[in-house]
Order: sequence, then structure tokens, then C-alpha cells
Amino acid sequence: MDDSSELKTLQSGTTRDIVRVKITEFQVWENPLNHINLKAKVDCKVYRADKPDEPEFIYEARNQATNQSIGSMMTTSSGFIRNLNRIANEFAAALSEDILENLQKKFQQ
Repeated sequence: MDDSSELKTLQSGTTRDIVRVKITEFQVWENPLNHINLKAKVDCKVYRADKPDEPEFIYEARNQATNQSIGSMMTTSSGFIRNLNRIANEFAAALSEDILENLQKKFQQ
């Protein structure tokens, strides 16, 4: 949602809270050979609709997956891609789950 549509939504009174999620760090590297490493940091901020410039809740999610095997010297390119997709999906799922669990705790208060 861009800033103008966010402002229109706020003015219409159809929302009480705004959640902003921003990836502040993302790294991918191969080490050792045929092993992928992923690292991410995500800032999550919750704002009240009537105070869109002052975060009411801030959470920094972090995840790191290291030394994830993507195959061997005999693995085909499609096998490498399949393994990379699986590792990336698991990494993103774990990070998303962390974010959603912490946001849920905030909203249950």
C-alpha cells in the first residue's frame, strides 16, 4: 500500500492499527562449496491509526540459516534450484512465523 492509499484508508476510519514491515538486512552467501547461508533482519512496527507517526510497538525479527547443503558435485542444475527453493521457503516461513507470533502477542494484550 502506498502512502496516499494508506492515508485514504486512515481517513475513512476503516482501520485501527497499521503494521509496517521492512527488511533492513538480507544476506546470502555460499560457504563451503554447495552450501548456502541466509541471514535476515526485519523491523516490524505497529502504529495506531490516529497516531501514524509514533510506533506503538516495535519488534525486530532475525533469522539465520547456515551451512545448508544444496547438493553435491553430481547434483543437476534443476536439483540445485529445487534445493535452493526449499531452503529459501523454509527460511522465509520461519521468519514469517516469528513475526506473526510476536504481532499476535501484541494484539492479544
